[in-house]
Amino acid sequence: MAPAQLRVFSGWPTAFTLAVSASVVHGGRFQRRLGADLASEAAALPEGAVCPKGINDNCRAGSVCGRYSRHRDRFQCCAAWMVHDGVTWCANPEGAACSDGVNENCASGMVCGSSRQSPSGFQCCSKFEAIEGVASCILHETISVSGATLLRQSPFLMTHDSATSYKGGHLTKANFVKTASASLVGQLACGARAFDLRVIVLNNNFDDIRFHHFNVKSNGKRGVGWVSRDQSVANTIPEMVSWSRMHPDELVLLSVNHCYITAAKKAKYNTPIHSLDCRDARLVQAFTKLGMRAETSCHRLNSWTLDKARQAAEMPGGGKMLFIPGDGICVQSNWDDSVHSAAAVDAYVDRTMQAARAGSPMFQVQAFSQQKLFVPLEKSKEINLNILRWLKTSDKLTGVNLLEVNLVCAYGPSIASALGAVVTPADRDMCRASCAEACKVLGTCSL
Repeated sequence: MAPAQLRVFSGWPTAFTLAVSASVVHGGRFQRRLGADLASEAAALPEGAVCPKGINDNCRAGSVCGRYSRHRDRFQCCAAWMVHDGVTWCANPEGAACSDGVNENCASGMVCGSSRQSPSGFQCCSKFEAIEGVASCILHETISVSGATLLRQSPFLMTHDSATSYKGGHLTKANFVKTASASLVGQLACGARAFDLRVIVLNNNFDDIRFHHFNVKSNGKRGVGWVSRDQSVANTIPEMVSWSRMHPDELVLLSVNHCYITAAKKAKYNTPIHSLDCRDARLVQAFTKLGMRAETSCHRLNSWTLDKARQAAEMPGGGKMLFIPGDGICVQSNWDDSVHSAAAVDAYVDRTMQAARAGSPMFQVQAFSQQKLFVPLEKSKEINLNILRWLKTSDKLTGVNLLEVNLVCAYGPSIASALGAVVTPADRDMCRASCAEACKVLGTCSL
């Protein structure tokens, strides 16, 4: 029988042409074999598909069936792979999702780090940091901003109800008031650069201004809460001014709010009290005579750049500390009483930041679990660790202004550094000493 006619198409490789010729000469077996091969290739699994038992033949040409997770029997087809201890692993590239922190699932020189950028919660990255023993892919070392940025868009670590650290009593047992354990200057050492200070003038005397945390009853009398006994503006702020002079490049904001006045010498329960405008010249002078500067115009505060605020806060003798009218006056508090868990804080931060990015005056992001009856300080360690991870591994808090936390002893220095503050080794030592109680009682020993 005469051999079949062979048509050779331009562009076919010579070796392929010879193979076709030989196959045709041998009675057409090539056509059957080629069809079987093409059918087999079409049936092979694509890259990323789950494949059984590490059998490479189940995957398309150029891929292997590699392991990808902690489970020994889970495999998928992949075009890039590495062999570790005799096991073939899919080796994903920079930025790709990976499985459960398994570093073997990434290309050489990378880890499978925790990341909010990946739907799986992990991605391969070469830039990473161990945060509480967990490798985290780092997107930002810091979200610090330039001096040309508006003050209302510049990041500060703020302590919530800052002066309540002076309240005696236990941090967790029947704690109705305390949101911190470190003194005001201790909080500065821990990285706080903005303070939520609530004040009451006693005996109508602006030389006797105390800190407080209480509610006001409908009859205008003081309700349940606390007023500082020994600590006053006059005997605590000078220590902060001294710290500021030793840290001349750090801008510190005192956000003064919930201001009251009483004719009584002691503001006990049921004492008649009256609201006081936090911009009252007598109140402002009580602070400025201690050395700091003040700005009471919300318009100026919200139009200033960070550099302008630094200039305005410059104190005689050095340092930068500025009194501003806070919550409800020049600062938007963004209080949400429904936030009572770490998960709720996560969702609250997303909502608040989305709204703030659309346009906002100076604003707080209250990144803590709100009080029901007792202050839930035991939740602060988890929440503050989440904050640190959000700052370093995502854009969740990019654009934040006053990032307000409870228990700054928990990761405060690291959070502040990620926001752009400078926390020196000496500051960390002072923070650690100030936080001894929180470290012992709540385990917040990580700075």
